[in-house]
Amino acid sequence: TASAITNFTVNSGTTVASANYSTVNLKGTLSNNGSISLPNTSWLINGTSGQSIAGSADSTLGNLTMSNASGLTLSRNVVVPGTLTLNNGVINTGAFALSATANCSGSVSGGSAASYVNGSLRLTFPAFGVTCVYPIGSATAYAPAALTIPWFAGISGGTLTASTTNGEHPQVATSLINPAQDVNRYWTLGTPGDTMATLPSGGSYSLALNFVAGDVDAGATVANFKVGRYASGWSALAGSASGTTASYPGGSSFGSFAVGTPVPAVVVLGKTVSTPSDTVGSYVTFTLSASNPHAQDLSNVVLTDLIPTDLTYSTSAATAGSVVVSGQTLVWTIPALVSGTSEQLSLVVRLTKKGTYTNTVTSPGATSA
Repeated sequence: TASAITNFTVNSGTTVASANYSTVNLKGTLSNNGSISLPNTSWLINGTSGQSIAGSADSTLGNLTMSNASGLTLSRNVVVPGTLTLNNGVINTGAFALSATANCSGSVSGGSAASYVNGSLRLTFPAFGVTCVYPIGSATAYAPAALTIPWFAGISGGTLTASTTNGEHPQVATSLINPAQDVNRYWTLGTPGDTMATLPSGGSYSLALNFVAGDVDAGATVANFKVGRYASGWSALAGSASGTTASYPGGSSFGSFAVGTPVPAVVVLGKTVSTPSDTVGSYVTFTLSASNPHAQDLSNVVLTDLIPTDLTYSTSAATAGSVVVSGQTLVWTIPALVSGTSEQLSLVVRLTKKGTYTNTVTSPGATSA
């Protein structure tokens, strides 16, 4: 049967239950303060003004079809065991989540710039290889994500939530993405409560992230874009982009993702001195450090120390690489500086004349020390 209802309210302590196949054309608000058990009911959201699903209890519906250009706002979590169909209008989840619990990709139908989920959408992945599309966006644009998990031994499936947010990634300053030449949007895969926070050993995914031209900084070249993944720290930039789609080769862990033009990773320099002052004829030790805080390894790192006149080179020792001294110039070359590591060099000089001296170490692109 099919019925048109303006508002559907379930009172506290009440259960509405039926196994019959039916359709509810909801024109107004669904307010659930009790319990709904209507596994074979299809809910058609087709009012002419903004609608909501609210109440004091979460709602589990059979099928849900979105057909209201004015939108639907969730004030509780909503679970759809059947099919979520997106025809017209945006579903705004706010602080809540919309979950499609049937195996994707068959659990969601539709999805376009005219109808998508603005907020958190949780999909259920089967224990076999599949590509599932998250028809998500923000208040300004439709920006879906497509996640592909090929079959592998040990694949188990599970739930995974995705959303996309306007603006720069909150940790972009510590990434290797240029915030002036990037996509002003980021995507998040994985929230507390998901059962597929990571893939089992042997698993790997690929991810396609879609944006709109208006998300891209003026002057940026999309063909230069890479994707970075953040999860307590940044992974090495990877992937590529073309048109309005960025592709990420993935791995076994999820997180949040930013897209943009890479900036060169440079070494971080440091320097300490054994004593700020001493007598003529004494020896002073400078300790130089080269650190790599980035997610990717650095190669052929070259540091140059111009030893001030009246400081005479005595000895040096480095924890890695080679040192060449020519006159007052010391050049320290490190063939490989692994991500998250640092190396040191001890430089001993002799004071030959009274005066004030500044010893500076430099490296191309880095801030001197």
